[in-house]
Amino acid sequence: QKCVDTAARTREHWDNHIRDVATKSLNRLLLPASELFSRMHANEVYQALSMGQKEGAFCWEAVMSTAPTGQPPLSDASEQIATLNAQTHFSQGQRQDLALSLFLARARTLGGSFFLDEPVAHLDDLNRVAMMDIFRMLTASEPGMNLVLTTASNGLRRHLRQKFSSESCKDNLRIITLEGNPLRGVTASYS
Repeated sequence: QKCVDTAARTREHWDNHIRDVATKSLNRLLLPASELFSRMHANEVYQALSMGQKEGAFCWEAVMSTAPTGQPPLSDASEQIATLNAQTHFSQGQRQDLALSLFLARARTLGGSFFLDEPVAHLDDLNRVAMMDIFRMLTASEPGMNLVLTTASNGLRRHLRQKFSSESCKDNLRIITLEGNPLRGVTASYS
């Protein structure tokens, strides 16, 4: 019994240690990821991201401000806070936004080059525009970070050109277009 009790305490101590290390590591991402996620969802009432636990596993949650039924949203006296589990309450596009927010928040802390393959594929038009604004904001505010986006969408390429057309950020966008196929050859043009 003494060995079983010692093993149980050791296991509990180890679980607490792992939870503390993971919490400290992930908490560094919460503020920058929350900022990006709330920018992606300007039409929503998400205030921040948080980390919860469900059945002993970490899970991402969105913190929402709510107002009582029939009241105007977000009056200071009646504001309430609710959290939504991202896995069970988010659509595929919202989960993609969450993943992109966390990825870009981590990229901001590390610097360097980061590849995103079809980063706006499952987003609706409003959130796609918001994401383009975030890409522009990040390239302008994070000189040590490079984003490399791949897409087969000519519309996305045109939209990126339009978003990066201002004098202040036009040098932050380079487009490489690949045409052809592996059998006949592929050519690259740069603009």
